[in-house]
Amino acid sequence: MLTLTQTAVQKIEQIIQKQGKADDPAQNGSKIGLRIYVEGGGCSGYQYKFKLDAARKEDMVVQQGEIRVLIDPVSSFYLNGSVIDFTDEIGETGLKVSNPNATSVCGCGESFSV
Repeated sequence: MLTLTQTAVQKIEQIIQKQGKADDPAQNGSKIGLRIYVEGGGCSGYQYKFKLDAARKEDMVVQQGEIRVLIDPVSSFYLNGSVIDFTDEIGETGLKVSNPNATSVCGCGESFSV
């Protein structure tokens, strides 16, 4: 399971509305959600990636308030138990992942290893 903080939910709702994707007809009636996935790369081995997307049949879908979080099966293994927050500090603005599965995190906080 993955959780979004209320701050993250509010910010993601704003982004979806601002980009006009809430009712995107190009998605064939599928409600847009926040896709969170893990990719190889970064200084520690894996990186977190985020994008607005429609659900795929193999996705795990987590409803968090009005936000749907979409996670592919491989990424769900790495993200299980994680908390996603939004931070707006000098030098660091964006979604932040607190991942209990990470054995180390790079200095910038954008990559991790397990």
